[in-house]
Amino acid sequence: MAFAPAEHPQLVALVLIDEPSGAYYGGQVTGPVMQVLLENVLPYLGIRPVYNEIELAVPGTAPVTVPPLRGMERAEAQRLLRELHLGFDIVGDGHTIIDQFPIPGELVNQGERILLRAQ
Repeated sequence: MAFAPAEHPQLVALVLIDEPSGAYYGGQVTGPVMQVLLENVLPYLGIRPVYNEIELAVPGTAPVTVPPLRGMERAEAQRLLRELHLGFDIVGDGHTIIDQFPIPGELVNQGERILLRAQ
């Protein structure tokens, strides 16, 4: 079970796995599922991590502004996202980016994934 954000919860999530195989300690089985769930749901709710100065010094926690990628060539968008230390997933086989999520201007953390649609 998890809730977020810790100071003023707006979301509570529960992951149950019936009859797990292999290692079946709670954190080993449900932890990764909960992580993916929260990483995908929280941005939709507009909930972003807030870090103090010590946490910001940890690699990968620095905020990055999502650049506008619509209209860019696929390779150019990939290069830019790599330079910003952002991951990406591309849907479609085209050479031009026609849509993206999160939208341009949103703040995300280094390492977060940007969803691109190419046509």
